[in-house]
Amino acid sequence: MLNYILLPILISISMVLVGCSSSSSPDNAAPVINIELTSLPDGVREINGEIFVEINSNLSPPPATATDLEDGNLTAQINIQNNVNLTQVGTYSLIYSVSDKDGGDASITLKVNVIDSSVQQPTISLIGEPNVTTQVNTVYNDPGATALDAQDGNLNSSISITENVNSSIIGFYTVTYAVTDSDGNSVEITRTVQVNDTIPPILNLTGNFTTTNPYNWPSGFAFVEPGFTVADNSGEDLSNSVNISGNLNTNVVGLYTLNYQVADSSGRSTQKSRIVNVYDSSNQPVITIAGSFLISIEVGSNYVEPIGLSASDAQDGDITANIIITNNVNSSIIGNYTVQYNVTDSENNAAFTVTRFVNVVDGTPPTLTKVNNNEVLCSPFGTGGILSGVLSSDNVDGDLSQKVKIVSPIDFTIAGVHTAAKLEVSDQSG
Repeated sequence: MLNYILLPILISISMVLVGCSSSSSPDNAAPVINIELTSLPDGVREINGEIFVEINSNLSPPPATATDLEDGNLTAQINIQNNVNLTQVGTYSLIYSVSDKDGGDASITLKVNVIDSSVQQPTISLIGEPNVTTQVNTVYNDPGATALDAQDGNLNSSISITENVNSSIIGFYTVTYAVTDSDGNSVEITRTVQVNDTIPPILNLTGNFTTTNPYNWPSGFAFVEPGFTVADNSGEDLSNSVNISGNLNTNVVGLYTLNYQVADSSGRSTQKSRIVNVYDSSNQPVITIAGSFLISIEVGSNYVEPIGLSASDAQDGDITANIIITNNVNSSIIGNYTVQYNVTDSENNAAFTVTRFVNVVDGTPPTLTKVNNNEVLCSPFGTGGILSGVLSSDNVDGDLSQKVKIVSPIDFTIAGVHTAAKLEVSDQSG
């Protein structure tokens, strides 16, 4: 069954990922590094390719050899990057690397687990900070935790995570990590996640009406707001929260300023201004359009002129039949368009041009379909790129199968099967 993340124009499903590794051509093979783990010093253990050492002890990097098809023995050229802290319980790494004369590079990582045998219960540590923040309506990706036990070794795969983070609702949430060793000793640790909103609302006024390009309005007519749009990343509906202020008097000719202000529930606010020119309507015709000055239509649909368009003149009366409409709306292409209305009376007096703004939008999300027995093949090794197993298409962008992303925390350094992966895809409209 498809599972959807509630984000605009964003689809996700849960899949099984099959990892695969890349290969090199034999004629251009990189050097090969081998780490010797059979003769470790006393107090150092090897379990499943990782070594375990007691806290506050001494550890020299295990010896390694390096060979190359052309260069032969490169052991002396091995470089070891050592970030092991023997005074702090945790998981660290020794990185062995070498290069041949042709520039072929090789590296291998040995995990080193520093443990404290005097502690009976496992040790669990957070990856990252104990207190983190994430923006509302974004995907929260938890960095996870690590767990070690003096007898059982690495218990990362045994950690159970309880997460109640709802990134669509502002607030504080807790992620709990718990692990139990083979003797029944349990331990847990928590992380606090704050979902917040630090981004102010987006307020757009219809038209670009400034002092040099004002919004013209006929004197003596009740003012009609040309419109605005407002959106907030929290998803709040702020369309009725915009405060409009100003001293507009449509009975007096002149320039006026209208101020628009809106704030979301987090107190973030945005301000915009519009210039209105009240002109003497006794000397020229007046055009009145029906419906909103700002209209949005779905891409692929047709723009239909609202019924009720009219034009009047002090001397000629009703001159609606003389209105000239200039319509440049291309509903097959997403974008912002205008429809303009003009009229002239019998004395050749022209009305101020009236403009309607039409936005052609894509409000239809792409589809995401699972195939191949609910498995996704990923490649190359370590990158998580998708090769096959999922199909995606969009009414505007077409085939989006190569745009599908893996968003759940999957370790792509390990080839094999990973379960319950979340995938998502978005079109150009977001």
